[in-house]
This record gives sequence, structure tokens and C-alpha cells, in this order.
Amino acid sequence: MKPAQESESQRLIQLDGLRGIAALTVVLSHITAGFRPQMYFGMEKGAAPTIQTWFATSPLFVFVSGSFAVYIFFVLSGYVISASADRSRSSLLATAAGRVIRLSLPCAASLIFAGMLINFGMTSASGAANIVGHWWIKQLPPIFDHPAPWRAVLKDALGWYYVTGESYFNGVIWTMKRELLGSLAIYIVFAFVRSAGWRAAVNILIFAGLLFANIEPFYYVCFVAGSMLYLARSMIARIPSFIGAAALLAGLIVGGKPFFTPPEGAFYYWPYRLAAFVHGEMYIWPLGATLLVFGALVWRPAVRLLGNPVARFLGRVSFSVYLVHFPLLLSVMTSLFVRWGFISNGAFAATVVGYLFVVYAIGCIFTILIDEPATRLSTWIKRWPGPAFVWRRQSPATPPNILENSGNSHAR
Repeated sequence: MKPAQESESQRLIQLDGLRGIAALTVVLSHITAGFRPQMYFGMEKGAAPTIQTWFATSPLFVFVSGSFAVYIFFVLSGYVISASADRSRSSLLATAAGRVIRLSLPCAASLIFAGMLINFGMTSASGAANIVGHWWIKQLPPIFDHPAPWRAVLKDALGWYYVTGESYFNGVIWTMKRELLGSLAIYIVFAFVRSAGWRAAVNILIFAGLLFANIEPFYYVCFVAGSMLYLARSMIARIPSFIGAAALLAGLIVGGKPFFTPPEGAFYYWPYRLAAFVHGEMYIWPLGATLLVFGALVWRPAVRLLGNPVARFLGRVSFSVYLVHFPLLLSVMTSLFVRWGFISNGAFAATVVGYLFVVYAIGCIFTILIDEPATRLSTWIKRWPGPAFVWRRQSPATPPNILENSGNSHAR
């Protein structure tokens, strides 16, 4: 079997497509959790088993598992940030400042957008919660049913979520604290450690320290995994393509672990019990995410499947869609659902299509007006000079084109 020989540039096209699909999965996960909760949470309080509860415990759950998709984001960030750090000749201070700007400006815009939707009363969250009657959607109306103090919105928009690790006005921004800390750790390692072997060793030591201190190691191991995949890219390029296909399949199966503890008799019951026996149940999704990214790097047809124009478009707007979809879920989706989306499965499907159209239309506008200008500003900031002791080596091993196709994601 001939080994995969795609260029680094092609590989990042693949990763952009994978990121776009992961963002779509997050959107679908919140639709499912909010309006078809049995498909997400399975049987609760003795509910009778249905095709929906079967779906929630089957490998098909991977296609609506937003939690798993977040782990994919983190592994992708580890890979792409490592590539950026390896190539960069900027100072560490400028690189860190650029990263903060890159994440913060789109997040701030999304929070102001959410504040506008809340204060304009563009929601039917209470009505939707009454119709669905599930605890997950019932916890959301208090956020959108009352005018939001602009002081609180602006405080959040100025980066308070980096301190708290969560956002009251846009529930998906909880990931940004982890994204920033993981990114900065990689930049620091690559700034002061030049050898690939020592970089790998330091990554492992950092993760071991997080594990010992129990500082959300199941999130940060994803950044370590992505960075290690980048450091091993030369060896990965020699791996036969069929192994990548097997890794992709394994990643999808592992990533399909239910949101809850699998019940006895379910597909994931015994694998979960085995992982729990060694206290590794929180690392199931990180393992699946790592296998998916590894498979995308190795399996040659992934270049075509994840690098086609549709997938690349999804990758381009992925960060914007991720940021705007949750406020739109509580406004557009709930309004459509209360008006007619609950009448039948056909009406609900049409409601979902309409909501997705709005999400991606606004996501595209958001990308053009906010996300991509923030990227350009971040790139400009990273060119600032800095103290000599934090400059990168002058002859990076990474080919100059490695980041040319990574400009469409928040992971760069």
C-alpha cells in the first residue's frame, strides 16, 4: 500500500473541512437537545424506549454530539497552532496578543448580537420550553425572557468569560478560555524549546501536571494530542492510507459515546464500564477526536471528501456559525417552532431547515464583516517586533505554505 504523500497545505484543507462539519454538528446537537431531547438524553425518569432513545445510545449519536465536536475543535487547534508557532518569527508577546485579538473580537461581536436579540424581545423560548417540556430547554428562557443589562453584556464582551470560563449570554463561549490557554501554552513551548523531541516531552509533562492537579485534563489533552500529531507529521506521512480509514471509522465509533452513562445492554455499555474502571471515561471523546484528526491526515480520499468546495465553505464560516447559532436558537428557532414547527415531523423538519438557513446566512455575513477582519488584524499584530529572547528560530522547518489554507478557522 502506497503511503499518503499529501502536502501540508492539502492536509490543512482537510482539517478545515473537518472543522466545518464539527461546527455543523454543534448546531445540530443544540437543535436535538432542545427540541428532540430523547434523541440526545435517552430515556429519563422511566420513559418508554423509542427509536429516539435507541438513537441516543447508538454510534449514530456521533452526528449530533456537540460535546464530541468540541474535542475535535481542541485537537485541531493543537495541530494548527503548533504549525503557526513553528513557522512564526514574531515575538511571543506579539503572537499572544494576536491570538487574544483573534478570539476576542468575534466573541465580543457575538455577545453584543445576543444582547440585541434579548433586548429586542426576539424570542419565544418560554413557549418552546412549555411545548417540549424538557429540563434542558426549560433552563434557557430566563436568559432571553428579560431585557439584559447592557453593562453586563459589555462586561462579558470585554472578556469576562476568560475569567469565569462561561458566558451567561452566549452559552457556547465557555470553550474560549480553554482555547486561549491551550493555544498560549503551545506558543510558549515552541518559543523556548526548539527540538521536536523536547517539545513533545514538555507537552507530555504539562499534561501530566494538569492531570496531577486535576485542571480539566480531558480538555487540554486534546491540545497535546494535536501538537503531537503535528510534531510527528513526517512519520504520519509514511503511514499507509488504509490505516487512516480505519482510524476515521474508529474515531466515529468512539465519538458516538452517549451524552449520559450508557444503560446496560447498550452498544457502549461494556466499553464505558472498562474505561470507567481505570477512571478514563472522560478521555473517550478526546481519544475519538484524536483518531478522527489522525485519520484525516492519513487517509488519502479525505483530501477530496473534506477539501471539496462545500466542506471548505463550512470550514470558512465555522467559527462565525459556532458563535451566532446559540442566540439564534433561542430566538429564530424557538419562534419558528412555536408558530408551527411542533405540529408534525414535517413541519419540524422545515423549521430546522429554515433555522439552518438563517444561521449560515448570518454566519457568512459575520465571517466577512467580523471574523476575517479580526484575522487580518491578528496577523498584523503578530508582526510586531519584540525582545530578542522570545524570537523564534529564523529557519523554521515548516514549509511557507502550511498556513495558507488555515485562514478560515478560529484554530489558527
